[in-house]
Amino acid sequence: MTRSARKSPMRSDRTRRHRIVGGLAAVMLLAGLAPGPAIASPDTLRLAIEDMTFGSVDIAASPVTGGIATARNLDAVSDNAFVQGAYVFPGWLGLTFLQATQGVLRVLVGALEVVPGIVLFPFPDADLPEGFNVFRRGDALVDARNPLAENPAWLPYVLPITAFTIDARIAPVSPWAVYAGPGDSDPDDTSVAAGW
Repeated sequence: MTRSARKSPMRSDRTRRHRIVGGLAAVMLLAGLAPGPAIASPDTLRLAIEDMTFGSVDIAASPVTGGIATARNLDAVSDNAFVQGAYVFPGWLGLTFLQATQGVLRVLVGALEVVPGIVLFPFPDADLPEGFNVFRRGDALVDARNPLAENPAWLPYVLPITAFTIDARIAPVSPWAVYAGPGDSDPDDTSVAAGW
């Protein structure tokens, strides 16, 4: 018998053991990397998509929201009907511009939110707060929750479908567009900023 023929059974046993150990290590690694229960959070990404989508609607609705802000401001401008009448057109024009600018800024901040939305997607309870985008604050003309975001609960976690689970917060009247009357708090106050 040749020398290589005598060593071949020992080599095959050693090779077999290495393969078994390597296979067990691969199984353990895959078990550790396997997805667990759905603990990620798509909320930041949903907010980013919502802000980019409905920020453009805010721009289109700015003549309406500017008119609402103008009407709300009439009593704060003056008690005199003549002064209120003189305020209406320039006030509406300025507040419409303010509302449109808020819509543009909402879109831009929404675009910036996409990066943390993707980065934070796999982590539970690591979302940006809803108040992060200050340009979505105010009383909205439409503020509706999307039932697809809650039922079925797994749907927002499917990335291509996440965009269809966004809530509808459309055309908010900016808190900075409404004048503070006597006894009202300042729009920069956190109580007003938080109360949307």
